[in-house]
Amino acid sequence: MVKKVAIVALDPRASAFYGRQVQELFGDVVKVNSYSVREGTVSNMERSDLYLMSTDAFENRRMCPNTYPSMRRSARSTSPICGKP
Repeated sequence: MVKKVAIVALDPRASAFYGRQVQELFGDVVKVNSYSVREGTVSNMERSDLYLMSTDAFENRRMCPNTYPSMRRSARSTSPICGKP
């Protein structure tokens, strides 16, 4: 079964770049859709199985309120940059 992956970045070029990388990595087992906060394409985001959001998009998510799906089951960051693992 093909899984849907939504790539969200602030800049549309970054979103397209990340989308190509994910598609190349997973091939035919995923369908990748790329979205940009700056262009406002996140307001037309399709429901997906996995959402990947760049740091810039996350920090600017208030530019498009009520656009993102509920993040009840989101992964916790383990990056030391974010503080607590």
